[in-house]
Amino acid sequence: MGAVIRMKVVKKRLQLLDVGASGPLAGMAVALPLAIAGIALSPIEEVPKGAHLILGDNLLFAGIVRLVHGPVAEGYDVFLHPIGLAAWFGFLVTALNLMPASQLDGGHIVKALVGRRHAAISRFVFLVLTVWGALGDAILVDPRLALTGALYVAGAVTLLVTRRFKKYERRILFALFLAHFAWATVVEANSVAMPWMVWSVLLFAFRLDHPPIEDEHAPLPFRRRAAGWASLALFVLTFTPMPITITGI
Repeated sequence: MGAVIRMKVVKKRLQLLDVGASGPLAGMAVALPLAIAGIALSPIEEVPKGAHLILGDNLLFAGIVRLVHGPVAEGYDVFLHPIGLAAWFGFLVTALNLMPASQLDGGHIVKALVGRRHAAISRFVFLVLTVWGALGDAILVDPRLALTGALYVAGAVTLLVTRRFKKYERRILFALFLAHFAWATVVEANSVAMPWMVWSVLLFAFRLDHPPIEDEHAPLPFRRRAAGWASLALFVLTFTPMPITITGI
């Protein structure tokens, strides 16, 4: 399932890269063959009428489906075998842990590869999650959610650009999230983007910054650098913008 490995002191740039990249790459070495086997065992069936769950696509999983089954006709879909379902969740967790922010595995990798630019990248990821998580449902589901969604975005940006509320900033952001969640419950709106809003709260709680590296300018071997960039490419391939949606309601 991955882990958030928080550090207060980082001595070796090379060790930080190893900590960030080894877990996701090892996990994918298991998940990838399971995904291929699971998709091969999964039947193509007609999508039923009525309410049902749809698992979102990412580039890697969709590519495997096309490679194994070819184009899927309209009105039909892949009904995942349990092995394929486990692999899909493995891809999802890999992407979550490889987000290049805070002290997630992806954050460790970015810090090791680009040093001080980690801070700007981490904040950018946080803002993307904030905007999509807070306003995505207003765009796709119910415009009324823009009311509290915009308030959440405004609060998050304010907390980023000012240190006036430093002592209470995590509580403020969590309160704004609860207000949005409560409003979504009142208007009975389904959500496709709110989970990313949860992740923006978590990233802020984990702290967006990363502790400095004592040997920040130490060179990285080519193989380690390649492993770091391969891990970030893996994030792009496994990222699922809308992991789970409910249709037919």
